[in-house]
Amino acid sequence: MALSHQVSDISMLPVDLSLKLISGVYEIKKDKEGDFNKSVVLTLPFDKTAVDFTKSLVGVYWLNEQTHSWVQLDDLQIDQANGTASGSVKHFTKFAVLVSDKKAVNSDGTSLIDIKGHWAEANIRELVKQGAINGYSDNSFNPDNKITRAEFVTVIVKALNLKAQGGKSFEDTSTHWAKGAISIAAVLGVVNGYTEQSFGPDDFITREQMAAIIIRAAQMEPLGKNIDFVDSSSVSDWARSALATAIAKGLVNGSEDHTVKPQANTTRAEAVAVILRALALKK
Repeated sequence: MALSHQVSDISMLPVDLSLKLISGVYEIKKDKEGDFNKSVVLTLPFDKTAVDFTKSLVGVYWLNEQTHSWVQLDDLQIDQANGTASGSVKHFTKFAVLVSDKKAVNSDGTSLIDIKGHWAEANIRELVKQGAINGYSDNSFNPDNKITRAEFVTVIVKALNLKAQGGKSFEDTSTHWAKGAISIAAVLGVVNGYTEQSFGPDDFITREQMAAIIIRAAQMEPLGKNIDFVDSSSVSDWARSALATAIAKGLVNGSEDHTVKPQANTTRAEAVAVILRALALKK
């Protein structure tokens, strides 16, 4: 059970010159300690008259008490007409809607503050430039953060410019921020749900799930089922052909210990690299 109230004294909250507060600050607590098993969507109202949407970026932020700084939530959705902002979170703390200057985020990714020297730096800049993925309004990209099934599908749909008539929704995506992209991918047979009703949009995507989606999305012919890695026995039967094809095509690489880690979660940087390799093969 969650309990919330608006914080009346905000004088001790952190001040970031690049961010402007345009809502009340809300503290939300639950009756048990610890993070949630799955993300929940938090929606807050904000003063839309205080925002020039042509010049500014609106986001929902949570307060990191340890670093005394505001951190943007994932999966942002902004309803300009109704003046509400939503994002996903796995824990409760203090939350607020903040606005930043749009010009701070460059379309080629050159302003991203946490990718310089990263192994995927060039790939990230390229996919940001293509408009398939974005950094956050605080100029971070969080390349080593895990990526969800919904996020990965959304980037795939944008990167490959996938379109479809009609739609397919699952019970757990009908009100989800990524329902449009998931629907397109499902209609095209690019993604499957766990069941007819369940897609698990906020689950972190595994490497074998990623391989299956990218092979279908790029319409690559299967190349057998042989996977020559020491942990090949941990590959799910349904994913074996797709993962074998992704490895053979150079989309997915193994580790130095000769494992391919099919059940491991994929990071944002890994997802970007795999998608760009697939785009290069299609060309």
